[in-house]
Amino acid sequence: MREQLQVYCDRLFDNYIALEKAYAFELTLTRSFVSLEYACSGRHLDIPRLKTIERMINQLTSWFSPYRGNYRLLFGTLLDVHYPEPDYAFKKLLEHHKILKSCGFKETMYFPVTNYALLACLPLDAPEEQVRALALKAKSVYEEMRRNHPWLTSSDDYPLAMLIAAQDGSIHKVEEIYTELNRRGFTKSNGLQLLSHILSFSPDTVLELVERCEMIAERMKQAKLTIYPQYYAGLGVITILQSANNTLLEDWIDVSMALTTMKRLKWLGKGSNVILASSIVASELIQTMKDTKQTSR
Repeated sequence: MREQLQVYCDRLFDNYIALEKAYAFELTLTRSFVSLEYACSGRHLDIPRLKTIERMINQLTSWFSPYRGNYRLLFGTLLDVHYPEPDYAFKKLLEHHKILKSCGFKETMYFPVTNYALLACLPLDAPEEQVRALALKAKSVYEEMRRNHPWLTSSDDYPLAMLIAAQDGSIHKVEEIYTELNRRGFTKSNGLQLLSHILSFSPDTVLELVERCEMIAERMKQAKLTIYPQYYAGLGVITILQSANNTLLEDWIDVSMALTTMKRLKWLGKGSNVILASSIVASELIQTMKDTKQTSR
């Protein structure tokens, strides 16, 4: 494994150890996600600061708020990592909650994540009209998804519908990718629908994306890291970023194998660790590209 990737893995492990002590009763998967978010962002995990943000969430919400419970640590992490003023950002999130609900989104377990996607896709001080316009556009995208795949589409597709709407994505391209991947042996499933949506964000042609995706899936299978539909999100990210000029695919294999040997993470299974690894290698590549761009100026 490359040295810089080892740095990311070490951060992940150190963060997990700290969270294991401070959040002993949280789900392992939740602790893994939080550890990953801090590791990939490069932001220091400050447990007292994180707990302060969690108390703020409690103070601004009712007892049965969807932003409490299992979501509280996740939202505390996202606010801490991505917003210099977490309390202000969370108040905006609560304002967006009302708008999103009024636009027809049902308050399912995926509603809070969809609302965060809405917050992240717009400037923090976006006027209500702009927020409502994006929410309505996302609802329209979701309804089209339901018409195309009525048995596969449910509220777990809310967040993706929001991202597609924000990026002016093409549902037609999504359908072309879905059909071609299925023709090449990818089983029809919610995972395949998710993979198709992710790939549609790339400017590459449908044929280029599908062939690259198929090649990557086959290479992972050769490495005994078969990717099942519920883990296709990682495959989508790597497919978009992989090129002939980078070592992303082999890095993904190296990090996936390394994570499966970590005592506290290996019981999550290869599938979950493959997802974690995809985030690590993608983050490292994007950071390298940013550093290169700044150096060349």
